[in-house]
Amino acid sequence: MGNEIFIVQGDLEIHPIALILPEMEPEEYDKFKEDILGNGVLDPIILFQGKVLDGRHRYKASRELEIDVEARIWEGGMDPVEYVVSKNIHRRHLTVGQKAMAADECMSWHVEEAKRRQREAGVARVESKDEATGKFIQVMESIPQAGIEQMEEPKQNIASEENKAREQAGKLFGVSGRSVSGAKVIREHGTDEEIQAVKSGKVGISKIEKIARERKRDKEQANPDIQKPERKKPEYDITDIGNGIFIQKLNSNTKPTFNETNDNIEWAKWSWNPVTGCKFGCEYCYARKIAENSRYEQVRPTGFEPTFHPDRLKCPDNHSIPERRKNEPGINNVFLCSMADLWGDWIPSDWITQILDVVSNHPEYNFISLTKNPKRYLEFVETMPPNVWIGATADTQARFDIAVSVFRDMNDMGSENIRFLSCEPLLEEITFSIGGEAGDHIWRDMDSYPDENYTNGYVNWVIIGALKGSENSSRQPKWAWVENLIDFARKSDASVYFKTNLTVTPKEIPDWASIEIVTTEKQIQF
Repeated sequence: MGNEIFIVQGDLEIHPIALILPEMEPEEYDKFKEDILGNGVLDPIILFQGKVLDGRHRYKASRELEIDVEARIWEGGMDPVEYVVSKNIHRRHLTVGQKAMAADECMSWHVEEAKRRQREAGVARVESKDEATGKFIQVMESIPQAGIEQMEEPKQNIASEENKAREQAGKLFGVSGRSVSGAKVIREHGTDEEIQAVKSGKVGISKIEKIARERKRDKEQANPDIQKPERKKPEYDITDIGNGIFIQKLNSNTKPTFNETNDNIEWAKWSWNPVTGCKFGCEYCYARKIAENSRYEQVRPTGFEPTFHPDRLKCPDNHSIPERRKNEPGINNVFLCSMADLWGDWIPSDWITQILDVVSNHPEYNFISLTKNPKRYLEFVETMPPNVWIGATADTQARFDIAVSVFRDMNDMGSENIRFLSCEPLLEEITFSIGGEAGDHIWRDMDSYPDENYTNGYVNWVIIGALKGSENSSRQPKWAWVENLIDFARKSDASVYFKTNLTVTPKEIPDWASIEIVTTEKQIQF
């Protein structure tokens, strides 16, 4: 049959690979089915090993509508999982959790498939026989087969392969290896209801992962027969320099490197924390929650108090980007002090100077800095390396006003650094009306108000986000607030970045009085 299109005769099974991606929700499927009823099936389904590899929803809808199903045989030439993902990942609006769960299932399928081939006596080829045609199709696997038992394979090598497989699976689905690891915990320790909640996209992965990890820990504590590898407690020399500020030196010959970020930090692939801790006390601070978690008390003995880690100044020297990831977008972006505010008034200037000296020696990286105290930047304008991206939190009107004013001053002082506003979480409306603190610094020339260019180029990037965990709640910012910031960015010639936790969308309808509106949780029908 080759690449010919033919009409399917009889019933077909769905290939296990097709089941890696989540099934459409009933409401989504009903709309999809209505579209097929009106427009027909535009593309044939794809068969592999006599089963539906791609197009399971088209196949199901066509059978229910009693429409002929056109199909063709998959020609191979690549990993079948990668093929299915490439055909579906961009036309399906999946959450991070859904993608991570699919990536974990992808890893499981490769492991089982590799074991199956090992059991086949004397079969050395990397091919698969298509049951519909009897032909062998070449399959090139792109994801390492981690977890396969091999004779005399060192445990550390298996762990390394598992990590590599996890990272590559995550990359295929557009999520971090950390998220894939969380999906595995949910699969192994979550209930059926919890697993389905994440797969359907109704609940975020982080919430269920936390529950599953607690369940795993409780089980291990209740069963002393479950042996966990002992971890050597790190040893530190800690110096209290007063005012709740510390220096923490690690007594070890280890070579620290950057940490890989998770999906909560989307614009940087790595983080570097030569300083940790903060005194601002924000209620929504994720870093404080991590630092004060009892699970990390051995590596964070000073908790969330401002602490300098001089041994971590070597991280940029020790870090190397894997060859397979060198062309990955954002791979050279490093979040500087993701677990601290480096520019707080309590941070000694000497700490900042030492860090900036290291940064200047590594122009191959962009070090992305974020603070709630942007005025401190002005002390270091003359020594600020050009590869530092200058960021300020602008979650409220007051912080926005201060940040833009500082950026203007830095611009006037000759700074050419990229400067950005992080409006996450956006807690209130931010306006740019003339007069007072909210407007005077926006327009350069008050006589020419309103100037089309609000900032004359001293704001380059605007990030907009919501409170973590508010994706499906009423705590999302109002669309009008978001629209204000988009307008500001466009007139400032600044780039705009929506965080994935920002799910609010406009729902505007002309002539409301003449339309009968039925409001539901998910949509407005009219």
